[in-house]
Amino acid sequence: MAQNHTRKKILIIDEELSFVDFITAFLDQNQMSVISADDGLTGLKLARSERPDLILLAVMLPEIDGLHVCRLLKFDQKYQDIPIILITDQGASLDTNLLTEIRGDLQISKPIEPESFLESIRQITETKKW
Repeated sequence: MAQNHTRKKILIIDEELSFVDFITAFLDQNQMSVISADDGLTGLKLARSERPDLILLAVMLPEIDGLHVCRLLKFDQKYQDIPIILITDQGASLDTNLLTEIRGDLQISKPIEPESFLESIRQITETKKW
């Protein structure tokens, strides 16, 4: 008999539409609901209104960059427990000290390999008692 699991809500904040479409389809296949924003300001508003279970956050964004969005959420007691995975462009990476400073949970780089990405989500959700 199938168990009745509530679908986890994932917020993707990234301006690259093809990436958002790809990740949305992939997460949907893995029983997760997706909402998305293509700029930092809209993403910040969605994070606050929707309270997702996890945020996938591009570092480079229009309006407000991903580092600032992460910092605003992680230093607010209402939202600090939402896990945030920061997404960098291919070949780029965040300094470990910076990631710690803004309280990001994990960093991954594009292009994303689906199975290792899913494993990263599982690691974070286990750590956060999802």
